[in-house]
This record gives sequence, structure tokens and C-alpha cells, in this order.
Amino acid sequence: MKALGKALANKVATIIIVVLVLVIGFFVVKSYFKGLNPFSGTTSAEYTTVVNKFSQKSELVVAGAESDTTTKQTFKNNAMKDWPSWSQPITSFFVSRNLIVEIPVKTEFKISLQGITENDVSIKDNVLTFKTPLTVNVTSQQNGTITTVKTGAGLVDRVVDAVTAGSEAQKFFSEKTQETVASTTNTVMNDKDRQEKVRQYAQEDLENLLNLKSGEKLTVKLQASDLKFVNSDK
Repeated sequence: MKALGKALANKVATIIIVVLVLVIGFFVVKSYFKGLNPFSGTTSAEYTTVVNKFSQKSELVVAGAESDTTTKQTFKNNAMKDWPSWSQPITSFFVSRNLIVEIPVKTEFKISLQGITENDVSIKDNVLTFKTPLTVNVTSQQNGTITTVKTGAGLVDRVVDAVTAGSEAQKFFSEKTQETVASTTNTVMNDKDRQEKVRQYAQEDLENLLNLKSGEKLTVKLQASDLKFVNSDK
């Protein structure tokens, strides 16, 4: 009986030692070879959650990155023959001069999230990166009242100010300034400082979207090459 008990004890001890070795080995592999460990990394559920949250928005406006600018447009006097009837008081004074107006323009940046799948993103250690560039649609619109530029003193300026302040004049100028607005969009979106600002705010907005009502927090990392700016006003 003594011999049997001793043999059983030895087997139990051997099993305990083997289990300890396996447990220690597991944690060693997990610590030093985390990328190769099948029990670490990102689960398919996390990818599904990310893709579902992206699909909730076709476009994400990058808050804080918008640009307010003022651009000028010149109406040549040789084209005034095509102007509407309300402009006659202007044309009578501007037979040999050009009319210049200032247009307040607001430019917005919107990230296109439509069609993103788990093949387009990578998640490692709770950090999300993009495998393909995100399209940033850039669009501008008139943001305020169009005003005339002062070209001199006296009766001419007073007449121009009075006529161009009317609702018909504002509507006419708005219709004629679309090309100028599109040009402003192109200028703003190609500005390197503005692009960097968009990148920084885009990271924050994407993180806020992904971490909304989520227990596990994700960090979004964007490089300059991750954003492709497109003029939507063309």
C-alpha cells in the first residue's frame, strides 16, 4: 500500500509540473510573440462592430477643420450687356470700369465612409489604421452677403452699394459666382497646413464615432497619405 501511495503521489506531482510548465510557456509566448499568438489580437466581432459603425454614416463631416475665406470676383464691363434690368444703374456708371465683388465662402471637409469593409482597416493593440486611403470630399458654399469692393469715392460707390444690396442682385451674383466658389475649394483643399488640420481633426472624429457606446476604446492613426482630397464642386 505504501508503494502504491508513493507511486500515485509521484504521478500527481508529475502532472502538476507538466501543467505549470504549459501555463508558464503559454504566458511567455503571449508576452514575447504576441503577434503570433492565436489567442491574442483582434476578433472578428471587433471588425464587425467597426464596419457597422462606419456604415451608419455615408459621410462624416470633419468638425473644426472647416475654412472661412473671402474671395474676389471681377465682372468685366464688356460683359455687362448680358446683365439683367436691375443692373442698369450700375452699367450706366461702369461703362469703362469693372465691378469687383467680395464673396464670403465656407469650405467643409467630409470623409466618405461608404463601402468600407474589414479588408480596408487593420486593428492591432486597440489601434486602428487604414490600408487604403480615405476619400475626403471638399465642398464650398457662399456664406454671407456678397459685397462690392470700393473702387473710389462719391456717387459711383453710393449707387453701386444701393443697387447691389437688393435681393435680386444677391441672387444674380450667387448664380454667377459658382465658378469662383469651386476655385476657392481647389485652393483650400491643396493647402498643406489645412490638410494637416483636417488629418488631426479626422482622427478625433473617427475615434468619437467608433468609441460611441463602446466599452473598449480604439485609437485611430492617420497618416497624410491616408487621405485623398477630392473637389466635389467641380
